[in-house]
Amino acid sequence: AAEWSHEGFAQYSAEKKTLTLLLCAGQALEPFNKIQVTWNLTNPDIAQDAVPLSVSAIGISVDDDLAESVLIPPEEMLSSQDAIFGVLSGASPLKFEIPIFSTRAMGQTNPFADNSNMLRITLATSVALLGADAAEVTISGLVEQKWAVGTAAGAEVGFADGIGSAAQFAGLNDVAASADWTTAWV
Repeated sequence: AAEWSHEGFAQYSAEKKTLTLLLCAGQALEPFNKIQVTWNLTNPDIAQDAVPLSVSAIGISVDDDLAESVLIPPEEMLSSQDAIFGVLSGASPLKFEIPIFSTRAMGQTNPFADNSNMLRITLATSVALLGADAAEVTISGLVEQKWAVGTAAGAEVGFADGIGSAAQFAGLNDVAASADWTTAWV
């Protein structure tokens, strides 16, 4: 049994999949006094919807030296429906999501050799990503392709070598300065 707030203990049953909180002898949980139990865990590497949890209690209630056995029947616990990290209902207990690109599309305006062309890449993620210094989006496969990139300052033309392409694309203000990827263009 693990120590619990110096006033009780908790027992976990893997078989029943329950956590039972035990008050120490002589201690009481007074009416309308809230308790909060927290613990850390590592989420699994699979997605799953929130799991409905229920709570029940059994004990003895004492009032003016009169003791009665009390049973509080199981009731489903209320879960937060708040979004966290951009995940809808992400605060719901035991809801896990694998971050993905919910949209990853690419197209071009012209398929003919030696003609002007514009590539358009549209991306959306299932989770929120923070600023330019904390998040990276890498577009791979731009190796040994002739490319021209239009910017407000003009156009750059060159041959990507796999390493050089990342350096060329990283300097584009149109992409790097845009927090809204739906308006960024390459």
